[in-house]
Amino acid sequence: MMNPLLMTILFPLAAGLLCFLFPERLKRISGLFAVLCTTALLVFSIRLFLNAPSGWSEGSFLYLKLDALSRIGLVFAALFGFLISLYALTGMSGESSLPTFYGSLLLSLGGSAGVLLSQHLLTLLVFWGFLGLPLYLFIHMGKGDTGQAATEALILIGGTDALMLLGIALLSLSSPALMLGNMRIPLSDWTTWVAFLCLCLAVFAKAGAIPVHTWIPSMARTAHVPATAFMPAALDKLVGIYLLARICFSLFELSGASRFFLCLVGSLTILIGVIMALFQHDYRRLLAFHAISQVGYMILGFGTGSAVGMAGALFHMLNNALYKSALFLSCGSVEYRLGTSDLDRMGGVGRSMPLTLGAFLVSAAAISGIPPLNGFASKWMIYQGVLDMGKQGGFVWIIWLVAALFGSGLTLASFMKLAHTLFLGAPSRSVETGRIREAGPAMTFPVLVLAVFCLALGILFYPVALRIFIGPAVPGLKISGLWQPVQASWLLFAGIILGAVLYLLGRVGRAREAEPFIGGEEGLDADERVTGTEFYNTIRDIQPFGFIFRMGETRLMDLYHFGGKLSFAFASLLQRVHHGVLTGYVAWLLAGLILLYILLGGRLL
Repeated sequence: MMNPLLMTILFPLAAGLLCFLFPERLKRISGLFAVLCTTALLVFSIRLFLNAPSGWSEGSFLYLKLDALSRIGLVFAALFGFLISLYALTGMSGESSLPTFYGSLLLSLGGSAGVLLSQHLLTLLVFWGFLGLPLYLFIHMGKGDTGQAATEALILIGGTDALMLLGIALLSLSSPALMLGNMRIPLSDWTTWVAFLCLCLAVFAKAGAIPVHTWIPSMARTAHVPATAFMPAALDKLVGIYLLARICFSLFELSGASRFFLCLVGSLTILIGVIMALFQHDYRRLLAFHAISQVGYMILGFGTGSAVGMAGALFHMLNNALYKSALFLSCGSVEYRLGTSDLDRMGGVGRSMPLTLGAFLVSAAAISGIPPLNGFASKWMIYQGVLDMGKQGGFVWIIWLVAALFGSGLTLASFMKLAHTLFLGAPSRSVETGRIREAGPAMTFPVLVLAVFCLALGILFYPVALRIFIGPAVPGLKISGLWQPVQASWLLFAGIILGAVLYLLGRVGRAREAEPFIGGEEGLDADERVTGTEFYNTIRDIQPFGFIFRMGETRLMDLYHFGGKLSFAFASLLQRVHHGVLTGYVAWLLAGLILLYILLGGRLL
């Protein structure tokens, strides 16, 4: 009988290849087939989570293993695969590329299972690189300039995959076995440092951290919403941060300098991502930049080096995948009804889509770190990890803490803007709210499930999230503090009920009429629509917000943009060398051989 861990990889890969064989006229059948496959995979993953097998080995060589860290990613990847496949039945029902979408989704699940279960670094690298194929297909089947977005993602992720190969090659000098459980290499020389940086860049590109992040806004602008909610919002975060956890737990013994590097990258990613999101007029790009910003919290948590900070990073990895997918799917439901992602042409659908509104508000509150939701618990743990750094002396930890807290404040501000524009504000003249309704059960159910997870993992933080999911994966974890989520939830719920009662009592009497408050703006009529997209325009005049926004808009922080310029400059230089004269080519060949001879220390072999 086939090993169950191997089955977790091969089953979705085989099912994905079958989906590609479905003709366009049977696209609905391919969707139902994919939903059945992802349902079976979810049930199987839950069984593995509850009864983890020892692994798959041949002799003394261990190929696959399911431990406390990998089983988190495995079961939630299967959950996202099931929910996204269900959502796409209606959300992409009119698309001819539906079989390709489902085939890519199942291939992604198989590749991610390979990454999560692999115990040898070269095997992990194969599955890691394989995930670039379905990502490319997801982007290419979208709308608009898909070629440019797909090429950007392929170059950034493919280039960092090559660096990952270099890092593994350098690691083999210190640990030839390349087994994940047998390493813990100290960062003591330049080879281990280069290996560490190469692996970190691969993680940053997959998860979407500064400076290899720009493929995510490009994908969000062109790809279908289910594809964006699945790959960069959920699956790539699970896989990418899983590898970062392996880097910190199994591969290297982090030094003070390496932790400083991670904290710096994490803090910059938090601030730059959220500031760029604040000014967006397209909800897809706004959510994409928030997907980037939230990665910064995870990297910062691992950079703290403390058990509580790293546990908070793992929990935030899981939380981000939940509420970010819910946000993409809830906003996608609004786009499905209105036919646009431009915030200036959306709005006023809260009464018509109350379930979608409720799921959006829960998810938006979770990503903003509002108690008692899951986002608050994971951020609280990361803050505590940063505070633990302060016990070791120094003052740099204050910078990391301010960046994390400030990022949460700006996150809340931008989602107030999004909630007003999409649901609560006045509708656009192009929106006929009387004809708008919920997007349908297949699209609404996944959003509600994700919102319930955001609520449940926050309220049941200690007995479920910490004890079942996160605690077993982080050795030596001890949580201290006064946060009691269950009691706090009852108090908050009581406050909401009291507020609702006071509101209803206030409506019993005669209502008072007053002129609408428009924030002191002049030149606006009382009945003129105030769009939420303009809420924070004046912040562009405040430094350094305006400077960071201009840097992002002019692509000064775009490694793909600068890499392209350097490549073209180098190609131009080579064009000058290729003059067509044979003697010149021979001279360059001899010069290269002499240089190689010198570098080899006078040895030809």
